Amino acid sequence: MLTLGAWEQKSLSQALINAVKKTLEDEAMRRDFERWYFEKYGEEYEWKNKYATEQ
Repeated sequence: MLTLGAWEQKSLSQALINAVKKTLEDEAMRRDFERWYFEKYGEEYEWKNKYATEQ
């Protein structure tokens, strides 16, 4: 079984914290953009999923 030392645990914890923080920042930026777009154009912005296939 793999055991992690204190340094590795701290490093992994910090990486997880950074990933969550980045996700929350991205979500906040997306909401801010949607609010701005709605105020400017009076309609909701329709996000295009670049990975979705055309049907």
